[in-house]
Amino acid sequence: MAEHEPLHVEDVALARYELILPALDDNLSNKDRLKRMKYTSNNGGPSVRTLKRYYQSYKDGGFEALKPKIRKDESLKVIRPEILSAAIILRRENPSRSIKDIIFILENRGDVEKDEIKRSTLQRYFQNQGFSKKQMSKYIQSKGVATRRYRKQHRMEQLQSDFKYACFLPIGQNGKYIQVYWTAWVDNSSRMILDGKFYTRQTFYEVEDSLRRVVEHFGKPLGIYLDNGKAYVSKKLKLICSKLGIKICHAKIYSPEGKGLIERINRTLDKFLSEAALEGYSSIEELNLNYDAWISEYYNNKTHSSIREGTPEQAFRNDSQPLNFISSKKIEEAFSTRVTRKVNKDCTISIDGKYYDVHNINLIALDIEAIYDPREMEKILVRKVGFEDEIATPVTIGSFVTNPKKIYVDGRSKIETTHSEELKAIRSNYAKENPKYNLNLASKAERDNKQHSNSQEVAIKFHNLPKEVEND
Repeated sequence: MAEHEPLHVEDVALARYELILPALDDNLSNKDRLKRMKYTSNNGGPSVRTLKRYYQSYKDGGFEALKPKIRKDESLKVIRPEILSAAIILRRENPSRSIKDIIFILENRGDVEKDEIKRSTLQRYFQNQGFSKKQMSKYIQSKGVATRRYRKQHRMEQLQSDFKYACFLPIGQNGKYIQVYWTAWVDNSSRMILDGKFYTRQTFYEVEDSLRRVVEHFGKPLGIYLDNGKAYVSKKLKLICSKLGIKICHAKIYSPEGKGLIERINRTLDKFLSEAALEGYSSIEELNLNYDAWISEYYNNKTHSSIREGTPEQAFRNDSQPLNFISSKKIEEAFSTRVTRKVNKDCTISIDGKYYDVHNINLIALDIEAIYDPREMEKILVRKVGFEDEIATPVTIGSFVTNPKKIYVDGRSKIETTHSEELKAIRSNYAKENPKYNLNLASKAERDNKQHSNSQEVAIKFHNLPKEVEND
């Protein structure tokens, strides 16, 4: 360190070095390095732009490059780090406090001597650290969030999905109007809508159904970006994505700024709904057929202002990133539903209110695993450790009672007995250990047998007596 260099300069350089230390790992990708910088910024550090500047300065010139430039009179205008930290806290406590008020508090608390800090010096420090009054007002208005538009480099890097309240259709009982919902998956890079459909519900099953079509037609995406709706935070969706190797990312609660793309698609859909209202569709199938034509002609094959490649479909098709297709067997395994059920005494199980016949009566009263494809509910795979797999089929309920299944078969029904084997074993052991005691530990059967034997002996003896004795 040069003799004329103030002591605080090295302290500032060290503080800057500590701020960028998590991002200095050479094995990090640019994306991961940016994430670490954002984390530092969001946890009390300076802006990401400032951290990038510190990082580049260090890479170009090492530790010395992190030292602030010193003016000739800088040594006279230095604020000690602990005093600057105290001043920042006072500004954060009340962002409307003026520089003059902050200096007044510091002087009256005895933190600094009178006139030790100049207003212009503290103002410059605040601006450098992002704590000027104007900067703080921006943070407060945006709740600490400043989101810019972003676009992934390649197709299928990130897909976004959401539900939207669509329209009402007369598809209920007696023509009652029912609310229908629209959900879609849009590619972040090309802006192409890969799948969109109207449903009568907005649950996980609709999310699963639409995601499966995307995977079957376009391969698996690298990641998906969703909100925190109940349908998108289900355990089943996490399980599907973990099996397929899809990374799930959820928007922060009450902070949907990163979902601007799908929100913009939602507004585009309003144009279709306004036109569909003129048609007066009477079925959801009719609505979906017209939507498929509209989304292809009006959106996917129409020039997009933010896409240089032309239309969303052209951008998607011409991307150099290969699609990652997976086998149908792996898709079926990932999207299959697994539930635990107890086999009823009539050898059936219940799934979604429907009953299915289990043919192995030895599974009665046992918990089994039922595995099925939600799109094909006619066959349920029944699995239990120690038993062979079998297919359960829907129970047919007729007009008459059919012959019930025989629950107890030969060799498995309850048998009758005249004594307790447990008490018999206890009596035997007790008699061995206590030979002095003449306790009546015989079972009822043993006592009955003994009494029967005694009666027979008495009868035999009586039968063999001389006649004169019998007459007496």
